[in-house]
Amino acid sequence: MVIAAGGSGDLGPQALSDLCEIYWYPIYSFLRRSYSDADAKDLTQGFFESLIRRDDLAKLTTERGKFRTYLLSALKNFQCNAWRRENAMKRGGDVQIVSINFTDADEVYRSEPSDSMSPDVLFEARFAYALFERSIERLKVYYRGKRKDDLLEELLPFISPNAGERSYSEVSKNLGCSEGAARKAAHDIRNKLKECFRAEVFETVGDFSKVDDEIRYLISILGSHWPASA
Repeated sequence: MVIAAGGSGDLGPQALSDLCEIYWYPIYSFLRRSYSDADAKDLTQGFFESLIRRDDLAKLTTERGKFRTYLLSALKNFQCNAWRRENAMKRGGDVQIVSINFTDADEVYRSEPSDSMSPDVLFEARFAYALFERSIERLKVYYRGKRKDDLLEELLPFISPNAGERSYSEVSKNLGCSEGAARKAAHDIRNKLKECFRAEVFETVGDFSKVDDEIRYLISILGSHWPASA
């Protein structure tokens, strides 16, 4: 997706739109640590536009390493050198190259830990969660194709850290199956989610030999910093 977003082919515009949709919040949250809500939104927009204007995405290859590392480094360079706070582009004052839906951005940000996470850690935690959300979407597409949307909807909460008080006994009644069958189905969902997460991580590293290390790192980040708003 990253490589397609930087290319001139037919897939470029859609890939770029998807890229912005997935990663705008990790970038916004990093900038929000130093700027007001309005300025962080302006700078997030400006960051993506700078990547486009400079054709930075077109220069990326899988040999250049993890997209997570590249994105954070590019963001820091952008913050320090490309756009000062006083030069932030005001929304509506220029033609926007990318479209970002900032609805509820500040509300979500205010649920983040105020002191315990540095901008770098917050960025990486939200980057990891963005991949987790993408994995959930892959999972939904898979189960929709199998016409098992209801099964997934009932059991998906059991794979979240915020599973709550629901029990397999309760869910099995809703599904019309035994408790053992519900547990088996939840186990299958977890395994499929792992496959989906692995596929998403691979897209950000481009090298099968690096996937396992990246997965371990991202899971450790999520384990320590699961978003309160999730």
